[in-house]
Amino acid sequence: MFDRSAAASSITIGGQVLPIVKSARKKSIALKSQAAGVELHVPRHLSDRALTNLLKQNATWIEKKVGSMNARVPPAFECSDGNTIWVEGQACSLRLNSLPHATAKTRLQCELQGSDFMVYGWPADKSDSKQTGLSDYADDKSKQRVRQAIQAWFVSHARLYFDARLPYFAKQIGVSYASIAVKTYKARWGSCYTDGRIQFNWKLLQAPTWVVDYVIVHELCHLVHANHSPAFWQLVNHHYPHTPQAKRWLKQEGAGLIHFLNEIK
Repeated sequence: MFDRSAAASSITIGGQVLPIVKSARKKSIALKSQAAGVELHVPRHLSDRALTNLLKQNATWIEKKVGSMNARVPPAFECSDGNTIWVEGQACSLRLNSLPHATAKTRLQCELQGSDFMVYGWPADKSDSKQTGLSDYADDKSKQRVRQAIQAWFVSHARLYFDARLPYFAKQIGVSYASIAVKTYKARWGSCYTDGRIQFNWKLLQAPTWVVDYVIVHELCHLVHANHSPAFWQLVNHHYPHTPQAKRWLKQEGAGLIHFLNEIK
């Protein structure tokens, strides 16, 4: 059930290999779900002997937790016509559309039309009277192009959303920030730096806007308290009363959002 040699960079528990990541944690260990699988984060200061003992003591808990986390990880996104894409909490249907004069090098364009997430620009399949060209999406390279186009749309959409909402909440809280950036994170929703830079994960725009706004307030409040102290949470709850509900929503649904399009390299 448990296998770890001295100074090893991974452990095997229940037949699954977990990379070991040393962090600034003081005493405890933690499991984190990443694109490549589950990682085990351990205190950096522990000796190999102390770490081995700690892992043996927690082997049963780790195995149970890993099993639970693996069960929540959704399968890779499929570029199939009619598949579901979530935008601001709304279930939208992916619609793949060809254009008569498009070529294999034509840049794919995305557009949200009601509850349809449209992707345009694939060469038309002349044998298909509906001109959908869906058969051309069968190979991996074509699917990768679609995923990249979808991600580019989300990044652009997220940038517009954050540019519009941050000034409102910053004024409400009484803080100022230096810049906004939209990033691809695989384990977090946002980050705030002491110099006023704030960064957000574009994948957050799959969530309902009231959840997105919670993360905005959360990061802005770090400009006042650069920690997660009681004073910090008091400030967050004061300016965003729906904080408990938003945290609960992210805990329950966040794994599906964070793994969206992780297959893009």
